[in-house]
Parts: sequence; C-alpha cells; structure tokens
Amino acid sequence: MTVDGDKSQGEFFDRMDMAKTKDITLIANCYAYPPMLKKWQGPLYFLALASGDVKFEKKLRKSFGPANGLGAGFPSIVCQFNVMSAFAFLCLECPVLMFVGHELSFEADESKYYVDREDPRDKEQRFPHGDIYGKKVHTTFTLLGVKYSLEGFLETVRDAGWFFNCTEAGIFGITKRYPDRHVPWIKQLTLKNGIAQARQIMRTGEPFYTGLSDSLMLLPNNIKRVSFGNFRR
Repeated sequence: MTVDGDKSQGEFFDRMDMAKTKDITLIANCYAYPPMLKKWQGPLYFLALASGDVKFEKKLRKSFGPANGLGAGFPSIVCQFNVMSAFAFLCLECPVLMFVGHELSFEADESKYYVDREDPRDKEQRFPHGDIYGKKVHTTFTLLGVKYSLEGFLETVRDAGWFFNCTEAGIFGITKRYPDRHVPWIKQLTLKNGIAQARQIMRTGEPFYTGLSDSLMLLPNNIKRVSFGNFRR
C-alpha cells in the first residue's frame, strides 16, 4: 500500500482501525505527512522520488538526501498511483498489470470529484475527451497529466509485460494517435476477461491465442480480435 503525501489525506486514517494495518506493508513518499504515518502499525518503508522539477529536486535532495540510503531516486511519474504501478513492475517484477477503477474522467461536466462529499477540485476547469466507448466525457489537466505519464511509462516497457485496463470506463489507454483510438500496448478488457488473461499468462507465460500472433480479446460491448504484437522478453 502507498499513500498520498498531502496532509489532507490524514482524514482517511482517522476513520480506519489502524490495528488492522499490522500485517500490511506501507511504502510511503519520503516527504509524506509524518503524523499520518505515525499511526501506521505495520512495516513502513520510504521511497525517495525523483522529480523533473529542478528547484524541487534540489530542495528534496537537501532535506531528504541524508535519509536516502540508496542515494538514488525513483521516478515520481506525477502521482502515487503511477509510482506504485512502476514500483510493481520494476521492483516487484510483476509482468502483468491490471488497472481497475482508473477512469481519470467525469461522466458529465458537473459531476463531483467524489460522489459522497464536496472537494476543492470540483471547481477545476474541465474539458471534453473521448472515452473507451467513443462517447464524450470530461477530464481536467491534472487527470490528463496522470493519464499521459502512465501511458508513456508503459510504452517504454511495452515489450516486457502485459498491461490490461479493466476499468470498463474512462479515458485510460485512448488516444487520437492510432487509427482505432486505442493505445496498442494497453489492452481494453472487462475485469472478468482481464483476470482470465492474467491467470493464463501466469500459468503458461502467454495470453490466450487464437492464432500465431492474435489473441481473442473481449471488449466491454462486443468481441473484437486485437493483435498482441511481439511481447517476447
């Protein structure tokens, strides 16, 4: 598990039974809010994140450099969700990544950031974007940055693993750069079919194949044949 470094996230810990964290490892940013981390009762490790912001990186090294035993930073990739995606692939060596609940968009321009409460981000300007079904949804500059950063990272390691978007909604893995609008290294699957593909890969080292190079992939609304390309390590 990882947490957002902002102190505002501490309110979520206030509602938790922290005794249940004893067997859960927390990997936190080295600049996460200390009072929040103090409540954690399980194993706690810190991950020093490297930023592309020169001024911020200089301050980070000065403040946290002495506590960084490795002396090297891990790519921050915009947000903690993206960091842990990279951590799972690079450090835990997980060759199959499944993304669930990663919509990065709102069904309507007036939709709230959280369904059950108000949030300052409700007032952020939003823009139209096509979703995985080709319908119009709305997103923000922040969420779009999260999307592009994660898609870009996965592109750099595209030949070393399998990446399934099983969110069944949203804009992740969608772009105008390709004829069919789908980012080719991120497969759009239902959660059920994503789990089946992941199990097949873990058993055999390959996804379900219908031929020498094609895999039958079930998309949310229909059945479509999509080429996996060469995923050989």
